[in-house]
Amino acid sequence: MVTGALGGMGSAICEALDANGWIVAGLDRPDVVESPTDQAFPGFVLGADITSTPDLESAFTEVARRAGTPTALVNCAGVSMDEQLVHMSIDHLRNAIEVNLVAAIAAMSLFARSWIARGTEDRVTDGAAIVNICSLSAYGANPGQSAYASSKAGLVAATRVAAHELGPLGVRVNAILPSFVSTPLTAGAGEDVRESLLARTPLGRFPDRDEVAATVTWLLSPEASYVSGAELRVSGGRLF
Repeated sequence: MVTGALGGMGSAICEALDANGWIVAGLDRPDVVESPTDQAFPGFVLGADITSTPDLESAFTEVARRAGTPTALVNCAGVSMDEQLVHMSIDHLRNAIEVNLVAAIAAMSLFARSWIARGTEDRVTDGAAIVNICSLSAYGANPGQSAYASSKAGLVAATRVAAHELGPLGVRVNAILPSFVSTPLTAGAGEDVRESLLARTPLGRFPDRDEVAATVTWLLSPEASYVSGAELRVSGGRLF
């Protein structure tokens, strides 16, 4: 299951997972999902407001009906809404926290419950994994990012807690902290912002979406079978 599946980063992740043999179930906002058959999507996609508990629960039920109990979850849905404190819309603040943090934690909770329902023997044999798409902003102090940075820092913390709680159930949980990636979410960033970030990136370039997607695929694979609770920077050497 991949939330934010039709976004710039989400679509790259879904394509990479499909190429590696996964059955991909995507979730995205109902207003951007015309129908599962109309989308050029590697798998099937469901319209769901992930900030709505009934919508999220229904999505998990439908995925299980179509493809069985999910064995991997990628929390990729996100919103930015950068605003400095003196001009901040409190509604925008609440929405950013709801989408970036609350919905991701809720999805992990529902995933864990569905995983437990598989039974002990299956859990031990198969294993499962969660990857949360966070951001280097979780450790930064970029002006205007009170909501975004706080939500991503919270998701990093939630990743650690989930890895601790779910490890005994055979579920690995990791976070990816990408550098600036060109997607619709970052389209509004000015050239000055891009130049500043690039100047602090030792590799001298921004990552391609496919490079981030490949990292997700690796974390969900057997090759990363002993990696859990990690905060993996995909940043070209930029730390913050």
